[in-house]
Amino acid sequence: MTEHEWRERAEGGPRLFSATRFAKRWQIRTRLKSEPFWTLLEAPYEPAVLKSLREILWAKYQRKRLPFEVVHEIDRQLSVEERRTTDEKDGGLVPRT
Repeated sequence: MTEHEWRERAEGGPRLFSATRFAKRWQIRTRLKSEPFWTLLEAPYEPAVLKSLREILWAKYQRKRLPFEVVHEIDRQLSVEERRTTDEKDGGLVPRT
């Protein structure tokens, strides 16, 4: 089981996210920093949340801490336009060889 965490700015303060992958299934939960309990998000997840998760996974893949297949799982859930990020400016996603 792997866990990935990140934070984003929100109106009520920083919003924390935690994504867990177990048996090729994703579970994403969130909370405001001031809240004591996590809220489990239900699939299908919002594209903005998946895009943020993909950016975290891509950075870990670049540092050789994550296999490309995990990034590709998230890519399959995003449409082609939502998938475009700064790491794909030159024509698409290419796995490291």
